[in-house]
Amino acid sequence: MTLKTIDKMLYIYDSTELIAQHPLSDKKVNYLPSHYEAQLQKTIPYLSSEDVKAKAKSNLEKIGAIYDTTD
Repeated sequence: MTLKTIDKMLYIYDSTELIAQHPLSDKKVNYLPSHYEAQLQKTIPYLSSEDVKAKAKSNLEKIGAIYDTTD
């Protein structure tokens, strides 16, 4: 796994293959909702895709409330 930052973007490589990119911000935690949803679907496979999206949104809001506060 290789991480590179270019122009306020984080690029994540597996060997030479680009597997993800994220905009950088001042947030302590930077999740792309689609990535969080994909992992949640693997963790809780019995949920429907609508339930996964709703749970992901709720969880990310909770994570944001904890980590995205100003110090």
